[in-house]
Amino acid sequence: MRSFYVDFINHGILPFVGRGELLSTLLSRWETVAQASSLQMSLISGEMGTGKSRFIEELEPKVMRSGGLVINAKLYPESTNSIAPLLARAIRFMKLRRNLPVADPAETIHGVAETIRRLTQIRPTLLLIEDIHLLSGDTMREFAGLLGSLSEAPMLVLATARPIAPTLRTTIERYLSDDLELPPLTFQEIQAIWNLLFNTPLPTDAAKLIEETTGGNPLAIRTILRGSLKSGEIAATRASQQWQISVPLDTFEASLRRQMVTLIDGIAAHLSPTERAAAETMAGLGEVFSLEAARLLLPNADSAIDSLVFKGVLVAAGHSPSILPQTAPALNAFSFTHTLLHRRFVQDSNITEHQLVMLVCSRAPLCTVLPFRLLSSVPANFAIPLSDIRTAITYALKLARALDRTSDWQWALPIWDSAAALWRKHFHRWNPHDQLSLELELLMHRMALLRRDEQGEEYRLGVERLLELTSTEQLPEDLLRYRLLTIIYQDIYRSRIERKSSLAVRKKVMELVERYPQLRHTNGYLFYLSHLAHTYSNSATLMQEVEEIAEELLLDSTAPDEFRQELQQQVLPTFLLGFSTKQQLERRITFANEYDALCRAENRFVDRSRFVIFYAEIGEFEKAKSLANEILPSLISRGLIRSLANCQLHQLCFQLAENNEWNGIDEKLKEIFLSVPDDYHSGIQRHAVLLLMNFGILLNRPDKALQQLQWFQNPERLPLYLRIFIGLSLHQLQPLLALPPQTISAADGPLWQLLQLLAGENAPDIEQVWELSIGLFNAELLRVYDITQRCVVADLLWDAHHRGIIPAPSNDVQDAIDASLHGALSWLQERNLQAMMHGVFSHIQQHLSTPVKNQWQKTLGANAIVGNTDRAERGSGHLEVKVIGDIATGNTATDLTPLRGQRTRTLLALMVANQLMDQPMTLMEFSYVIAGNEHLSDVDRSRKLLNSTVFRLREIIGHQFILTDQEVPRLHPENVTIDLLEAIQLLRQSDTALRQGALPAAYQCLMLALDKFDKNIIFPELYDTFFEALRDDVENERRDLILRASQALLKEGDPRNAEDILQRGFHSMPDDEEIAALLCETLTRNGKRVQAQRVKMKLREAIANN
Repeated sequence: MRSFYVDFINHGILPFVGRGELLSTLLSRWETVAQASSLQMSLISGEMGTGKSRFIEELEPKVMRSGGLVINAKLYPESTNSIAPLLARAIRFMKLRRNLPVADPAETIHGVAETIRRLTQIRPTLLLIEDIHLLSGDTMREFAGLLGSLSEAPMLVLATARPIAPTLRTTIERYLSDDLELPPLTFQEIQAIWNLLFNTPLPTDAAKLIEETTGGNPLAIRTILRGSLKSGEIAATRASQQWQISVPLDTFEASLRRQMVTLIDGIAAHLSPTERAAAETMAGLGEVFSLEAARLLLPNADSAIDSLVFKGVLVAAGHSPSILPQTAPALNAFSFTHTLLHRRFVQDSNITEHQLVMLVCSRAPLCTVLPFRLLSSVPANFAIPLSDIRTAITYALKLARALDRTSDWQWALPIWDSAAALWRKHFHRWNPHDQLSLELELLMHRMALLRRDEQGEEYRLGVERLLELTSTEQLPEDLLRYRLLTIIYQDIYRSRIERKSSLAVRKKVMELVERYPQLRHTNGYLFYLSHLAHTYSNSATLMQEVEEIAEELLLDSTAPDEFRQELQQQVLPTFLLGFSTKQQLERRITFANEYDALCRAENRFVDRSRFVIFYAEIGEFEKAKSLANEILPSLISRGLIRSLANCQLHQLCFQLAENNEWNGIDEKLKEIFLSVPDDYHSGIQRHAVLLLMNFGILLNRPDKALQQLQWFQNPERLPLYLRIFIGLSLHQLQPLLALPPQTISAADGPLWQLLQLLAGENAPDIEQVWELSIGLFNAELLRVYDITQRCVVADLLWDAHHRGIIPAPSNDVQDAIDASLHGALSWLQERNLQAMMHGVFSHIQQHLSTPVKNQWQKTLGANAIVGNTDRAERGSGHLEVKVIGDIATGNTATDLTPLRGQRTRTLLALMVANQLMDQPMTLMEFSYVIAGNEHLSDVDRSRKLLNSTVFRLREIIGHQFILTDQEVPRLHPENVTIDLLEAIQLLRQSDTALRQGALPAAYQCLMLALDKFDKNIIFPELYDTFFEALRDDVENERRDLILRASQALLKEGDPRNAEDILQRGFHSMPDDEEIAALLCETLTRNGKRVQAQRVKMKLREAIANN
């Protein structure tokens, strides 16, 4: 600590904080120089005072310690900056220090380039050139010539600069490997600097104050710290000698601001009054602004800009800046060279409301929202015509709505605020009608912008104000559309708070529209239809009614073309999921294809997450997956949280449909739920459970389907067929009869009647049972979830037959079952959903007649059917056994199906475990674990259980894969591959190589082994103490090898590969303190201090969770 303090007091050097990752990036680039075949260039840019020179001071000694040569040249303002003489002098100076065998270079580009090429043949070489933004004209062309001459030399050129001109960027662009920017320091980094300087913590509010005042600029931070030390505002306490802020925080804030004014005034001291006034005016346009906007504010803008560029206050933007929507494109743009300087000019800005209104009305290209923020705060000018004020308000509202549909949506509300401020400041100038009209218009736009928080307090207050303004009977007829919108916003708020919508909204709107028919052709009525479609999507009758209204409007020749276009683009997509016949589905598929083509032709963003759900429901998983991947980045950037979460949930399901691999699903679900605000949790969790339960059933993973209930405690909100599945699984069908009738939809009526017959106390009417069953089996198959329902109906009948409630199905009923389930498998086959085909067949084959079952066994292939039932047969060939992360078998590693039945899983695991033993297990040990006895009193029973379990497992996986030629059963060594044995073999190969000193081989084998284990548990869901002990042994072996291998690599000077191993080890064992400690040490050695801190935080989290 003392050295940091001394360096700061004596030399003004701050501790090097907040730049570690950038430094690591450049050092990684430096490490590639020795193997490179051509020049590489990195650019570090930042405003004045961001620490570019300090960064170089940290980098240069590290490069030199690694054996590199550093040629360092620095350009200065108003100095001779010819590159050749500058570098010639730098090389001569370096020769004096390093005694290099090269001749002094001639002070020409050719001479300097030849010497540098020679140096690159001796040592890896770094050419450092600071402040290249000072190059221009001939010096820039000279620099371009140097880069061209050195383009084939294996070296790194590192340049630093403030924001650079486009011409210079064009010169260096083709050589750039890294374009890095030094960001401002955060308040956490300011706290770290304080702690290093004074060895005491800095309160967060004080750190945030320093960050806000200085903009995180290191130069400014250094200035205010030294000034505060000098003034005594930072002082050591007498008692404990601990450094702290010695004045109240508001006093300290005032002092900081005075110091910043002094600092900035010093930077701008060379400007004339005219130049400063011009800078202050243009500062109101933003830190970056267009030439066209500047010309509107200043009659002499071009000459003023030239002067400010020459004096280093402005610079031509090195790239085309982003322009706010609804404004014209910019031809040229400029930016202030320093954020703090720009802030100071804004504080002193002389820009007027009239200038800002004219600027907004002109639609000139605007690069920032600052003009709108200033519009809210500048004094009112009542000489401005009201027509111009109204134009500015209208434009601001349009801009806010346009921004709300982009990734910059968070700027929409500040722009709305500027429109509202204009209305308030000039309120008294309008007549009462215009006052009311403008307030209603502002409120409606505000409500639309609050769509991401429709249950918040501001939304509630907005609804109350709208009700107050529109409930009067004296509301002018031209403002009636606002009453319509108010009714909808009120219903939206209620539906978000009460989780249900009131049918009263329909009555209110229909009464209003009947009284005022002209409202049918307004955007408000479209909004109403869209709201109904979203709210009543589960009611086929209401959806059909709303869709008929929309189609009638679409065919209405009296409706404006623009209205019908909006209807087609904004409302019709909401009906996408409401189909109950094949004809309706075909129309929706056609519409979806046309809509997709329209969106691509117009190249505009539309939230198409509903289309992802649609394609998923109809089994078009590839199309749904492709669309989800396409729109996901836009959903993230626009903050559309619910749509994003729904897409991410479907992506999880598509992954399951490919490989039926459930490991890691819980962690991914937690990540999705954590990203969603609390108010949306219930809806997103219900959707997740609905999806994953269906996929669990269709993939024949009923255990995983039931496991999803952990996320959702309201199963009464699930469809009836899923509630029946839960009841069958838990042997609790009868409680379902107590379900409130209002929770049963009309579509579920037949299934509800069947459940009442089969779960009730009285003997059912068999004819009615068959009639209802045939009707359910013959229902149209439109969605993938219809297959789930068919499976559940078949299970319900089988359960009733098993309990003796009903006889075996009659021929007619069996024919219906066969046709229905055959149709389901064919539907999946048409869509190439292989994993689901296998899962559904394994689930339903016991319900099929023998001919149909044999037909599908032949279709799927004897070796492709991975059944878990007693009658599943296996052909000869090869067997893959998986016990890492799951207990599953299959003919290939990509075609695995989990093994069902606790004893069969235990037997398979035992046969795998026995191959890991130095001494094979005895028959008694085998029998003991299979039987699960706590003592060995019933040996005969244990052996019988073992024999019956062997018989059952042979039926499932194939007789030929289990040998009984020794005391205990074993897996065929030639025909069975076991993932755990492969992983253990790799561990032991790595151990052997490590003992022989062959570190590359040890590293490679260990990494392959760790990839196989990943974070997965071996022998999951087997809780016998035998397996617990075996898990511990394997984990200890893995952990020991991770530590020994990484330590050996560190000892041999290979921290990178050591880090790779430790990262994998920590990933799989996040609560292991020894691995975490060694990883932190390695990361620190590799210059990754931030990552080391994150490892410590993850370790604490893992330990706390355990």
